[in-house]
Amino acid sequence: MMGKKRATAVSGDVAFDAYYAALFGERWPALRAALSEPPSHAVRLNPSREGLIERLAQALERPPVAMAYDRTCYALDRVVAGFASDEAWFLDPASVRVAALLDVMPGQRVLDLCAAPGGKGLALADRLVGEDGALDGELTLNELSDGRRGRLRRAVNGWLPGVAAAAVRVTGHDGSRWGLVAPASYDRVLLDAPCSSEAHVLADASALAQWTPARPRQLAMRQLALLCAAIDACASGGRVVYATCALAGVENDGGVGRALAKRRDVVVRETIGDDDLRLQGGEATGFGWRWLPDVSDEGPMAVAVLLKL
Repeated sequence: MMGKKRATAVSGDVAFDAYYAALFGERWPALRAALSEPPSHAVRLNPSREGLIERLAQALERPPVAMAYDRTCYALDRVVAGFASDEAWFLDPASVRVAALLDVMPGQRVLDLCAAPGGKGLALADRLVGEDGALDGELTLNELSDGRRGRLRRAVNGWLPGVAAAAVRVTGHDGSRWGLVAPASYDRVLLDAPCSSEAHVLADASALAQWTPARPRQLAMRQLALLCAAIDACASGGRVVYATCALAGVENDGGVGRALAKRRDVVVRETIGDDDLRLQGGEATGFGWRWLPDVSDEGPMAVAVLLKL
């Protein structure tokens, strides 16, 4: 009997609740309930396709409102249908913020270290494609998983004009070694790291039954290796954006703090004003910001912005 009680306490739903209740205290019941609600949506319209804004207005029965920090994205109050995958990409509004915080400009060398399924990578590509349909700069989208990498390449080919799509590099390296593959080579590096993704765990009974407190700790080790590689791959004066959809602090501020300590001579947290529209609705954390659905109706998403010295 003692063995059964101990097993229940260290895995599954009971352990999950105990772990996050300890992190969030009285906030946890409302946050857990919000995680189980349908997520908020935004939609990115393909800038190379004509007539999409008019079709979106018809589907919404109102003029769509563009996001101030990404004019090709529109906030939605409900899911809309009737758009092909090469016309519209539906995503969490917080994901739009993450891509915008990388501050990509034409002519830059850009790396998305863990790029699948591709929503953020396509946002970065849109910022590099010129009026002539060619890629003005360099974009590398890396994804270790063969299957996810194949879907990523199909997304790029379907979304971008042919000449731009051909110029995008889709690679399959172990991201944690990228600092050795191409040290100090990129002006902008995005790391949307593999994480606990608690919202998905709650939606999957088998994943919830198998959950243990070791999961965030194990992922945090991988995330730290990836973040250090992202910093190493970034050129002097460049920007690294680290993001997860995890709730656990060990995967967010904890990992960023350890990376800043390991690379203390070459990287610092970049200062961004609290009035920046990209941070609207976010909660400041020790090293960045987070959006949680019980308060902001976005996310979960945590992000930190680092400057390479």
